[in-house]
Amino acid sequence: MQTNVVEKISRRVRLLPEDKQEQVLEFVESLGPPQRTLLDIVKEIEKTIPDDVLEKLPIDGAENHDHYLYGAPKK
Repeated sequence: MQTNVVEKISRRVRLLPEDKQEQVLEFVESLGPPQRTLLDIVKEIEKTIPDDVLEKLPIDGAENHDHYLYGAPKK
């Protein structure tokens, strides 16, 4: 029976000192796609909006979204 790659890596990593294990973990994490949350993405987008535009946004947008989107009466 052939041992899979993950098991081989795991065995080798367990033999390393803890500081080297940390380096391996950092390397492995760098291989994958960046872990961004939806909140991270929203914050990145928000940084690109000029302050004067943000100041013009309504503060009751959640409650009155039908008004702002469709012209319905405000609640």
